[in-house]
Amino acid sequence: MTGREYSFKQKIIETIHEVMVRDMSVGIDGAAYVSIFVPSLEVSGQSSVDGYFKAGYYPSSKGRAAHLGISLKVDNKRHEGMTLSLEATSVLQEWYEEAYADIKRRFKSIVDRVVGDELPVVFSLVGEDFPKFTPALQIEDEDLKHESYKVLKHAIVRFFKLHGTERYAKVEHLDDYLTESIPPPPVSEDRLPPTAFDIEHERDLYDIYVTGPGLVLSFKMKLSDIPNPRLKQLLEREEY
Repeated sequence: MTGREYSFKQKIIETIHEVMVRDMSVGIDGAAYVSIFVPSLEVSGQSSVDGYFKAGYYPSSKGRAAHLGISLKVDNKRHEGMTLSLEATSVLQEWYEEAYADIKRRFKSIVDRVVGDELPVVFSLVGEDFPKFTPALQIEDEDLKHESYKVLKHAIVRFFKLHGTERYAKVEHLDDYLTESIPPPPVSEDRLPPTAFDIEHERDLYDIYVTGPGLVLSFKMKLSDIPNPRLKQLLEREEY
């Protein structure tokens, strides 16, 4: 939503001040932030070149006023938070609903790509004392690149449902589900599932993981190619 800006008058303690907000961002968990600028006040927090600071936005419910989580300094007194006018609430609520709908659409699009085998699962070796393969995704969307766990969880649940086993569509331990049939490290390439690809052997990491030449440090698999005994058992059960 970059480029949008909204200015309104707001009573802060005893004085009316001009408040400017812009660039609302919303995470897939619904948490929202805006950039805020109050020209006449000192705003505590991280400095900004153009005077704007990040503030948490708390949506309204049942027509109530929305709230901005920000710390302001007025006449050397700290003022925590800002309850918005109903007019400002109406504008920012519209921003919020649009931004939240957009992030959910983008999230679903990534889940669809995983379920459709367009975006593979990456298994990488992590941990020094007790190394293990950890699944993740290479997500290009800057706002969602750190939501790999949530995307994978939704993709697995969707995968169960597509196979008619929605009553079992519950993922409690994501790593266990995806790594049940993958040999624990150290492992050579010939012991990986035959559907693994983009297998990498990072020589610089041999000493860290005490592996050796020829041992695998990362590889990729399509979700539908990951052999999971639990899903196989459930599918067989559904056939009877």
